[in-house]
Amino acid sequence: MTKPQPERVYGLRELTRILTLTPKRAAQLRRLELLRGDAGYTFRDLLALRAASALLDAGASVRQIKQTLAALRRQDPGLEQPLAELRLVLDGDRLLAESDRVRFDPRSGQLVLGLDSGGLAADATATLRTGLVRPLAPPVEQAETWFERASEWDGDPARWEEAVDAYRRVVAIDPTYAAAWTALGLLLEFEEPAAVVIKHTNPCGVALGATAGEAMARAKACDPVSIYGGIVGVNRTLDLAVVQELAGIFVEILFAPAFAPDALEELRRTKKKCRVFEAPCDRARAPSQVVEYRSVWGGLLAQTADLTDLDAGALKTVSKRQPTAAELAALTFAWRVAKHAKSNAIVLATRGQVVGVGAGQMNRVDSARLAVMRAQELGLETRGSVCASDAFFPFRDGLDVVAKAGATAVVHPGGSLRDDEVIKAADEHGMAMVLTGIRHFRH
Repeated sequence: MTKPQPERVYGLRELTRILTLTPKRAAQLRRLELLRGDAGYTFRDLLALRAASALLDAGASVRQIKQTLAALRRQDPGLEQPLAELRLVLDGDRLLAESDRVRFDPRSGQLVLGLDSGGLAADATATLRTGLVRPLAPPVEQAETWFERASEWDGDPARWEEAVDAYRRVVAIDPTYAAAWTALGLLLEFEEPAAVVIKHTNPCGVALGATAGEAMARAKACDPVSIYGGIVGVNRTLDLAVVQELAGIFVEILFAPAFAPDALEELRRTKKKCRVFEAPCDRARAPSQVVEYRSVWGGLLAQTADLTDLDAGALKTVSKRQPTAAELAALTFAWRVAKHAKSNAIVLATRGQVVGVGAGQMNRVDSARLAVMRAQELGLETRGSVCASDAFFPFRDGLDVVAKAGATAVVHPGGSLRDDEVIKAADEHGMAMVLTGIRHFRH
């Protein structure tokens, strides 16, 4: 029989080297009573120290960690070293214990998103017991680590490929960290070559074209002011023509399904601080269902993403005038863009190009005014445009605004108590009005 090997014991100097402890971090770990002179440290102690250090790096306070450890020991006296036996993660201002099955707040005795119950604490603690495992740093901390490396490397042309790989790791670890995904859903709306410009999660430039370069030129023209510092994406290989359209413009992120070698070379030379992502933009392969998450006070809201598309057979023309084929194509385009703008959203567009966006206003008439104002200030033609509204017009005032600017057709869900009043206004203006029966209402 093989004689069992004695457990390895680490000295303070070796432990400091392994964990690269600074004097400040060592002092914090002493306050947590995890570091205690030069006494022997086991592998379990090493794991606990590493986990505590990762939590401190992620923003947890010493007091917060101490209170959480005390709560865990009260609830399960059998826990010798909670940081080595449980996985703790920082969620906002709370420290939670978690496994693949459950998240538990040790201090309140509640399952996250669960209701308070006397037996939850014991049940959750038992569920979370995982034995001796290697605690991982919180995902955001890992993503930030790789992001910092990538940011350092992308300034060195010799390490460009390493930087790109590091950015990919960021996305793989924490997809929500990459703001580039904000625009991906919009690109998936179109089969034709398309370009989008996103600013603060709202589309400020969207256009179609015969090529990615042409689409980029048209998208840039939608709002050449807001594109600065924005997120830019195309759904075709990003070639040199696209990069040339962005000459002299600072953009935070560029993404596309692929990058041409000469485009990458030009980006290395002219946009060293721009982050570059490869992202699948194939509409045919887009998922049929996606769950979106929104954080709310005390929990997380999960909801099915709005992936609806217009069913031409379900559209209902309620105005006296029918839309022309060109208007209907432009309305479909505008409706798809409005889906991705924050409510209240109004989008003015011609066929294949946005000319004005009003998003995130507290009432619909202000969104309409903003869309018209932005278009006219930038010298974009609103006469002959069409309008898409992400929800119904509660009054005719918003419709009057876009009609005065020259919009000839409008698409919206319908369903207002004043639908008849709004339809009458469309007829007075000679507009075609199409109802979808589908509300977007993105928040």
